[in-house]
Amino acid sequence: MIIEPIVSTGGIITLPPGYLKEMKRHCEKRGMLLILDEAQTGMARTGDMFAFEHEGVVPDILTLSKTLGAGLPLGATICSREIERVCHERGFFYYTTHMNDPLVCAVGAKVCEIVKRDNFVEQARTKGEVLKQGLLGVSAVSRVSAA
Repeated sequence: MIIEPIVSTGGIITLPPGYLKEMKRHCEKRGMLLILDEAQTGMARTGDMFAFEHEGVVPDILTLSKTLGAGLPLGATICSREIERVCHERGFFYYTTHMNDPLVCAVGAKVCEIVKRDNFVEQARTKGEVLKQGLLGVSAVSRVSAA
């Protein structure tokens, strides 16, 4: 099962509470992998390092890109040692034009360093709460005006 924990290009739609936990449970029951795509939501954009952390779910595979490369073509596929072992045994491999590009890798490492160093998780959480309160205030004013 491949899913975004927040449907980003569909309008920033958050999944209903408990949805990811149930999806993980159903995947495990069926022997399926849960793959989360955090190309747009990963790297501290949602008040946690990754959006899946809101539900306390750990995916079997996590994909990252966009935010990781800061505009350069960098992606990451993150999985458990067990999944990597099975892929290796079966001869699976990943190859791309930019595989092991030292410039892109250096940028990705720097992005990770800055996200951690400057505490982007807390910054996103704090700024998100300011935005939320501001929007709730606008909503309240709109309701009073409409009445």
